[in-house]
Amino acid sequence: MTNTVLVTGATGNVGAAVLEGLVAAGQPARAAARYPARIATGPGVEPVRLDFEDHGTFGAALEGVRGVFLMRPPQLADMETTLVPFLRACKTSAVQHISFLSLIGVERNRRVPHHAVERALAECDLPYTSLRAGYFMQNLTGFLAEDIRQHDRIYVPAGRGRTSFVDAGDIAQIASMTLCDPHRHAGQAYNLTGAEALNYRQVARILSDVVGRPIHYARPSHRAFRREMLRRGIEPEFVQVLIMLFWPVKLGMAARVYPDMARLLGRAPTRIEQFIERHRGHWTRAVGEC
Repeated sequence: MTNTVLVTGATGNVGAAVLEGLVAAGQPARAAARYPARIATGPGVEPVRLDFEDHGTFGAALEGVRGVFLMRPPQLADMETTLVPFLRACKTSAVQHISFLSLIGVERNRRVPHHAVERALAECDLPYTSLRAGYFMQNLTGFLAEDIRQHDRIYVPAGRGRTSFVDAGDIAQIASMTLCDPHRHAGQAYNLTGAEALNYRQVARILSDVVGRPIHYARPSHRAFRREMLRRGIEPEFVQVLIMLFWPVKLGMAARVYPDMARLLGRAPTRIEQFIERHRGHWTRAVGEC
């Protein structure tokens, strides 16, 4: 058994930052992705192909691995044929610890895919840490960015609900801690949020101040949101996952601020004003854009 940690989603916001944290701590890491050629690796990082829909990739990815950072690819909704078989492969490969990027409130929300993964982790009797994250600030620079840049709007079905937004970089720092010191964190479920809860109208106001033009919150209904996402060619299963993710926000269930983040980091979590200022270029229009 080697000391290697496997990082899934290595080309994404969280996975790439987890890799950086592991390398900084001197922890050998294996970076996993469906297309490993896209992984920017350096000393101490080994790229490997891992496709949760291709069980034949599990063996090589897990060979000699003692710990796993596990996150669900956004496009996958069926956990029983993807991540659950992967967890069984982790068990037979003698993986000693898994840090799973989950969701706040997952224990009460059986409709989100993360619930099935946490249930499978318990059933497989694998030592694990559940990183139950709030809504990422990175959504503003990800799937919401085009609407903000092109149409000056935030387009999510969140109603008037407030969200305790969290920076993926802060999450990654804590994930790295749990993977470098698994015995301390095994069996824990951490609720990871920012330091305050804002509604999307407030976020739009902050964006407006930073980018120098009015940004508004469109506040679509679930039906309008589904229709617009399908019009853009997004798979129906993924659209339904998005709606399920924003449903707790609309019901006021995403506003709670938890102390776990500050306690684990030893500092205040990143504020959304800091994040937006740092990434202002994502919403700046090119010269000539209307």
